[in-house]
Amino acid sequence: IEGIVGQMKGLTIGARTASGSELTSLVEQFNDLRTQIDNLASDATYQGLNLVNGTATQLTVRFSNDTASVLVIDGVDLRASSTGLAIGSVQGSVNGFSVASNIEGSLDQLDDAVSTLRGAAKALGSNVALLQTRLDFTKDYVNLIEGGAGKLTLADINEEGANLVALQTRQQLGISALAFAGQSEQSVLALFN
Repeated sequence: IEGIVGQMKGLTIGARTASGSELTSLVEQFNDLRTQIDNLASDATYQGLNLVNGTATQLTVRFSNDTASVLVIDGVDLRASSTGLAIGSVQGSVNGFSVASNIEGSLDQLDDAVSTLRGAAKALGSNVALLQTRLDFTKDYVNLIEGGAGKLTLADINEEGANLVALQTRQQLGISALAFAGQSEQSVLALFN
């Protein structure tokens, strides 16, 4: 929308030196661009939600089911009438643009509209940055948990096989040692008998 406002400003500056059919063409282009701002704001819908076509819309993002961690993003109204671009029929007409004071007034309104748009963009941008930070944290957290779960459930078969053979060997050695110890005790007992 800011780019469209820049184009409108260029047309308004061009109206300073235009006359006749050129002025008529500039006014038509100006009014078409103003209409496109409203169309663009109306078309900016995602999954049934439009955060730039009115202030009544809110997006609520819940970060956890267990806590009250919530981000509420309020909609902004970037339509021409709300950003100060509902320039009256005097300025948006050939007669209006033929008066120098009307052209300068339109330029002031366009500058104010750019300031309004930039303020709204900063508000939405800070929310986007916060959402991106939370998304990055969640991705890192999921990767960490998946890595830990993998270490718990995925065993190296070769390593576990070697551990089993070592355990079986220790068990056999223990049995043999007990058998030798038992034979020695039987020999000593046989001497006493």
